[in-house]
Order: sequence, then C-alpha cells, then structure tokens
Amino acid sequence: CHGTMGDPGDKRVADVFAGTGAMGLEALSRGAEHVTFVEKHQRSLSILKVNISLLKCEKDTDVVAASARNLPSTNEPYDLIFLDPPYGKRLLEPALQSLYENCWLKPSCVIVIEAGRSEDFIPPAWLDMVDERTSGKTKILLARVI
Repeated sequence: CHGTMGDPGDKRVADVFAGTGAMGLEALSRGAEHVTFVEKHQRSLSILKVNISLLKCEKDTDVVAASARNLPSTNEPYDLIFLDPPYGKRLLEPALQSLYENCWLKPSCVIVIEAGRSEDFIPPAWLDMVDERTSGKTKILLARVI
C-alpha cells in the first residue's frame, strides 16, 4: 500500500486478524502513531506479544484478544485498517460490519484487505473500492470509507 492512501505516518492503525503482527509492526516502523492488533487465536497472540516486546513498542500498541466479528466499541476510531482474514472462511463481511457498527472507522478511513483471489466480495454501501490487484492466490483490495 504505497502512496498517500496507505501511508501509516501519524495515523491510528488497526491490524485485524493480526496473526504475528507483521503488518501493524511494519506500520509502526513507518511512523504510525498507534497500532491496535486484533487476534483471537492463543498461539498467534503469544507470538504477537513477544514480537511487540522484542521491538519495545508496548506504549504504542494495544492487543485486543477478540473475534473480529465481535469487536468491542471504541471512542478512538482508526485512520488505516489492515484486514487479512483466513481465506475461504467468509469472515470478511462480518468483520467489516463489526468495524463499522463498533465505531472503529474514521470518515475516509482506508482499509487494505487481503483475500483469496477467487473469493467473492460485495462491498457494503459505505465502502468505496479504490483498487484491486492480484498475485498468485491472493487479491489485495484497497477501499475508503465514504
């Protein structure tokens, strides 16, 4: 996500389906103000917390141990969201709905979505699809909240 839309500098970022936190940690290294990681699987959470500790970035991060389909409400919405659900599990739409309903999205929030190349995705009316690229079995979707 190069260019101004995906530039994490001085932004609040959420890494949803974070796994080991690679996307969010990269955003921090590129100047993100704060990153919240969302992950529910214990093994991934353990690795994520070790990675945060090794990089000494605890003060700039939060870890939410929850399903992306049932996010807690927030009073501090995000400028940039990385959304990388497991392929083929039909988790993209419910995760987006949870982000929307629980106030995670600032107006004009940019969402970078990684999905399986063959997965169908019908964006909600509040999401403007800006770009789509494919590589191998993956497609990257770039969207903006409208």
